[in-house]
Amino acid sequence: MNTDLNVEQDLKPASLIPHQPHFTVEEYRERLQKVQDRMVQAGLDALLVHQPENLAWLSGVWHDGFFAYHALLVPQKGDPHLVMRGLENPVAEELSWVEDRHLYLDGQDPISFLKEAVEETVGAEAVIGVEYDSHYLSLGRFESIRAALPRGRFTRCPQIVEELRQIKSAREIDYLRTAGRIVTAAVDAGLKAVHEGVSELEIAAQIASAQARAGHDGFMGGMGGTICSGWRTEQLHGQQTDRILAAGDNVRLELGGIYKQYWAKLMRSAVVGPVSSSVLRATDILRTAQDDAISRMGPGVNASEIASACRLPILKAGLEERYDRRVGYGLGLQFHPTSGDFSLDIDAQSDYVLVPGMVFHMLLGAGGAALSETVVVTEAGHEVLTSTARETFSRP
Repeated sequence: MNTDLNVEQDLKPASLIPHQPHFTVEEYRERLQKVQDRMVQAGLDALLVHQPENLAWLSGVWHDGFFAYHALLVPQKGDPHLVMRGLENPVAEELSWVEDRHLYLDGQDPISFLKEAVEETVGAEAVIGVEYDSHYLSLGRFESIRAALPRGRFTRCPQIVEELRQIKSAREIDYLRTAGRIVTAAVDAGLKAVHEGVSELEIAAQIASAQARAGHDGFMGGMGGTICSGWRTEQLHGQQTDRILAAGDNVRLELGGIYKQYWAKLMRSAVVGPVSSSVLRATDILRTAQDDAISRMGPGVNASEIASACRLPILKAGLEERYDRRVGYGLGLQFHPTSGDFSLDIDAQSDYVLVPGMVFHMLLGAGGAALSETVVVTEAGHEVLTSTARETFSRP
């Protein structure tokens, strides 16, 4: 019988899929160890990961199929275990270092595979941390997990992986630099495409083309931003439409550059025709305030100082009666529906210290003008990853 099995193995064709994870196995293991150290502190036997950002950060797996059930079981000791749709396994073959994969077929109950992994790895009575806030763990699915493991003790997981992901490695920052170059190319192309008589969709076509040429590889999230004109600029997250630009229209571009699912962002505005003196004034106020705020960014600086540097000049100039919205938020490895790490918001209520490796989308908008940059905190201070001219553009 053993001989027959060996023959069968020999006859099985070798996979044509190259193994090319985005990070070294050593880096993935360093991440795993940091998570497991915190699990010990939290008293967790296992961590059940459903959020795609966290799953990808630990296992390397990412794709456009998270509508199906996927989970990563992280024990307090030893290697993690993937529970995933079998049809997505070729992605894991390319990108993941995790060897233990419980693959279910369409029509099979994935929770039975999760149950098997839990019982084999940490036992049926384990204390298991669960990401209660994940968009990808429905109430019905969680109830099914609890029913399958009635002796398990489930607890709301502290933000272990999310907090570790806030500090980017050197390789992650390299990816974000590439994303910054991509979004710079995208915004430049979008601004060039703005003129009277074109539609928002035509601008979007030029942006998408520029993104692809520059290396944007995250189109499963679309272009990763918004294109709004005229009255539609009141819509914070409005998407491009067939609206035709007319003379006097304001156009706001808030776009993303995505490289290996790492996001950089950039926002600029333009006017079809001459830019009014009031918008030029607003642009100058925003630019001066944001330049000052970014210049202050560095290790040990409290986020509240950055927020004040952005907000107070706007209020003093009378551009807004109140400016309570955030002036920055975290960026990094993201999947829709999220496009930022909002646990790193910089706003009037912020009270935390900046640390090297944190990356922010710094953004301001008021008086018909809008500016933003992607900024990484470094040991020496900061680095701006985007480079489009900081002005409101006049377009024909």
